[in-house]
Amino acid sequence: MFSTILMGLTILFMVTTLYYFFSGRKYKMSYFQSTLFQKLFFAMLGITVGFAILYYLLAMDGEVIRISTEEGKEGGENFWDYLYFSGVTLLSVGYGDLVRGH
Repeated sequence: MFSTILMGLTILFMVTTLYYFFSGRKYKMSYFQSTLFQKLFFAMLGITVGFAILYYLLAMDGEVIRISTEEGKEGGENFWDYLYFSGVTLLSVGYGDLVRGH
């Protein structure tokens, strides 16, 4: 029950972060705006950390990610593993060392 409440609060945080980024669209010009860049940076950071928290909370109920080896050891032993997993997923086209668990 507690983890469900925490997941709901985390999802609410991520939706608020996206609303913060897309609201107040005063930046109509096509040149670089440092304030828009800062909003984008903090929105991406919020989404990355939010998904890491969701993975961490989901891992309380069971396995979420595995290390991509022949043995298929369970990955995600701490919060930093989930932060790495969500960051790599958000910022690249793929990853080879962690895979979604069964």
